[in-house]
Formats: sequence, structure tokens, C-alpha cells
Amino acid sequence: MKSFLWIFNFNAGLHMFTSTIKGPLCNFSDTQNFAPWFCAAPRDKHLNCSHLRTYHTNVNGLVKALESCLHNTVDKMLLVRSRKMVDHTIGTLQIMPATDKDHHSILNNLTRHLPYCKANGPPLIRTNGYYYADKWIPFSCKVRVFSKTEIKRCLAGKTLHFFGDSTARQFYEFLQEEIGCEDIGLPPPRITSTREFRCSIDQIILHFHFHGLPNGQNKPIPSWSNHYVASEIDNLKGGPDTIIFLSLWAHFSMTGLPFYEGRMRSIRESLHRLQTRSNGTSVFVKGVNTRDYWKKQFILVSSDWHSLKQEQKLRELFQNDTNFGYIDSWEITNVQPFPDQTHPERIIIENLVNRLMTFICIKENF
Repeated sequence: MKSFLWIFNFNAGLHMFTSTIKGPLCNFSDTQNFAPWFCAAPRDKHLNCSHLRTYHTNVNGLVKALESCLHNTVDKMLLVRSRKMVDHTIGTLQIMPATDKDHHSILNNLTRHLPYCKANGPPLIRTNGYYYADKWIPFSCKVRVFSKTEIKRCLAGKTLHFFGDSTARQFYEFLQEEIGCEDIGLPPPRITSTREFRCSIDQIILHFHFHGLPNGQNKPIPSWSNHYVASEIDNLKGGPDTIIFLSLWAHFSMTGLPFYEGRMRSIRESLHRLQTRSNGTSVFVKGVNTRDYWKKQFILVSSDWHSLKQEQKLRELFQNDTNFGYIDSWEITNVQPFPDQTHPERIIIENLVNRLMTFICIKENF
């Protein structure tokens, strides 16, 4: 039996929640993972909450509930796009084409005096670099550009767990393509899950895990496939050959900051438990990136202002974890030469992956 899912907003309170779903509720909340989860109870008197097998988020219902709170004028203003162009021409600038050899030489000169970037927790929120030849050049440290061969050599014998939303899956898919990683089966019942992937090649294992609820898609999802990050991390053995990568934010725009903070705190605590029992486990946290707002749904539940608040909260939570590496995707997408997208262009992902690989791989003997 299918049920409609609603995650209520802690800021708006339970009012919107109860005004949308009428009748009794099934409580599937997971307090350990800070995951309030309520579904409409079956209407058939012969069924109870244990009979629910699939769920989906009632996104359309959420949008309608939010729209009902808007004045018509405000509603129209949300969809207005400015077409005014700003004339900032101050003269003619001639750009001379450069060869690949020139780019390589210039990049070396730009960064040769800088140390390699190290994993030392989240930095301050500011634009700390610039683009040159599609490469992001930080002011304070150097990012190495890795070849496919170097990536495979560095990751040999390691297992990388990617936890989060589709922005984490982008990293998984990028590395899967780079190293030619072949899909491998998952243990039942996860074998049929579309939200978990695993691949292996040359003693390298990549594993993507979706973060569990909230899920901003309307597609029905089996209830057994809902696994929370903190619980998944608690089940890991860990160790020097285990790498944890986190990127989760996009689906939390409709839940409010207190909800997001609570979930991230539970994950952070699980990471501390993992490092306590398995010294040497590496942890990397990717921040929020700018996104597009091509649908009214996105405009109503999110904005770059809200994303920035998420980013600030994320850095605040991990500010004392100086042994964690922080992938600053806010700065690199905030000034990118491409349109903002929830899933940035491959060039952007390549830059972010190079930062991750620099954290992981740059050793004295590499």
C-alpha cells in the first residue's frame, strides 16, 4: 500500500502539516537520526500502519499549501526575471589564444609558491580564488590536477563511501567514469534499490548511499530502502583505507534550518564515534552550491539566501573538526562561468574532485 509523506517544517510548526493531511497518522520517526516522519494512516479499517510498503513526498501538496499563503502580487513577483542588461564596458580588451603548453606553464607559475591544500576544517565564507583556463585557483593553497592513472594509483586498496543527495552521487559517478569502475551487486533487499550504487576495480570500492528522508521527489519509494546516514556510518568498520564523503543539502530546503541542523548533528556525532573506534578514517564534507530556480516549486521552498544559511550552519557545525576536509563548493559555484545548477557542469565537478584528491593523495612520496 502507498502512503503520502509529509515532513513538517520546524519553523512553520505542525500547522501546515495538520492542515494538509486529515485523519489519523502513522509515526515512523527515527529520533536517533533526527528524522521526523509521519504518513497518512490507511483508510481501510482492515489495514494498519505496518501494511505501508511505499511512500512518496507530496510535493504538489506542499506547493499548493505555500501558494495559498501568498498574495497574488507576491506570487507574480516570484516569477519575474530581470531582463535589464548592465553596460559595464570600459574599453577594448584583446585576449590572445594560448596553447595547452602555455596554460600548463602559466598554471605552474601561478601556484608554485603555494603549499598544497590540506584538510583542516571549513574555511571562512568568502571568494578565495579565481578561474584560469577552466581551473579554480585558490589564493591560499595549491590544488593538483590528477590524471586517471594517478587517481587509480592513489585510491588503490581504499573504499570510498559517498553519503548524501544527487550532488554526492555526481562525485561517485565522476570517479566511476574516471577509473572505469564496474557496478557490483548489493546484498538483498538493497539489490533493487535505485538510491544506492556500488562499483569496484583494482581493489578500489566506491559506494553511494542516499541520505534517506526528506526526499523531494514524487516517485514512490520502497519503505525498506530508507537508510539514514548516521546509522549507516555506525555500521561501518572504518580505518585508514576508509574514506567518508558527505554532500547533503538540496532536499532539506523545504524542512527549515533547525531540521537540517539536527540531522547534520546526528551525522557529525556518528562520524566522531567512527573515528574513535577506527582511528585513521578520513572524512570530507562538501558544502552547498548555488542552484537554478526554473520551477515554482524551487522558488517557493528555496533560494540562494536559504542555501547560504545552510552553508553557514554547516560550517558552524564542523568548525572544530579540523581533521575533516571541507570541499568549498559555494565559492567555486558562486563565481562560476556557467549558469547556476543544482548539478554543476562537469568542469566544476572536476575542479572539486581535484580538491578532494589533493586532500587524500598528496603525500611526500606520491
